[in-house]
Amino acid sequence: MSESVSERVAANVRAEAARLKMSQRDIATALGVSQSSANRRWLGVTPIDVEELYALSAAFSIPVSALLPPDFPVQAQSA
Repeated sequence: MSESVSERVAANVRAEAARLKMSQRDIATALGVSQSSANRRWLGVTPIDVEELYALSAAFSIPVSALLPPDFPVQAQSA
């Protein structure tokens, strides 16, 4: 079974948080959510939305693109 985009983003968040020695509580504070909500995002169960990606990139002082998986193809949807 392959990893979803949400799981890959969550893994990138975990890796960056570990690099900066940030806890799930720090992530919850950056996102303005409870620790249990942050935990669901941390695990990739709840997808991290666009606003949250920007909040995390600011907390980590990195570009949003650093949290996104580079190898997932984007498919345009027809109207």
